[in-house]
Amino acid sequence: TQQAVRKMIENKVRGVAVMTSEFSSALTTELTANRVAVVFLDQGNAQPYTSCIRVKYSEGIYEAIHHLVELGHREIAFIAGPQSLRSAITRRKAAGDALRKHGVENAQTIEANHRAEGGISAVEALLKSGRFPTAILCSNDLMAIGAMSAIHEAGLRVPEDVSVVGFDDIDFARLAQPPLTTVNLPRDRVGTLALRALQRIIRSKKGTGTEYVVDTRLVVRKSTGPAAR
Repeated sequence: TQQAVRKMIENKVRGVAVMTSEFSSALTTELTANRVAVVFLDQGNAQPYTSCIRVKYSEGIYEAIHHLVELGHREIAFIAGPQSLRSAITRRKAAGDALRKHGVENAQTIEANHRAEGGISAVEALLKSGRFPTAILCSNDLMAIGAMSAIHEAGLRVPEDVSVVGFDDIDFARLAQPPLTTVNLPRDRVGTLALRALQRIIRSKKGTGTEYVVDTRLVVRKSTGPAAR
């Protein structure tokens, strides 16, 4: 990454959009010191030559929990992403807050990777726990798709036995069987804002940075239904 940053500075790149949380502050300082505009997703603060895009994870996650509770679910588990990732930490906190606000006590939380196998391993752990939930909220859609696969493998049905909700609304979500209920993170909106943020910094004489906010919303499909018990 350091070599890439040096190469960008040498080539007089005017702006960089960093859409990952795995980027050191030292490299950011090196870019901004050379008056290279930087925009971050879910990290840092607005300052000279630096803008940030904040995703309101809590909105969509609250909607997801409310949706499940309205369907009669009280045994709800959350499959969290790796806590080394800022976005996964934020989603986990939002889920915990939403569960508490809805009076769901002692909700199970299992940490796994953000891939399909993470969802599979988490469901296997829930099955072994002897306390299998009626609904599962996942930190991302790949986890949710893996979770549904493991649920089917165990001889259970989605959503008749277990409801499943994802997060991100990737293209595969609507193609899953059944189509996945998920929280939509508008990636096109994030991309548009990142470009706009870079242009605004570049055009500003002082390199003024700005904070932008992106909303999330629940998209209900067929992977959620009334609680079976």
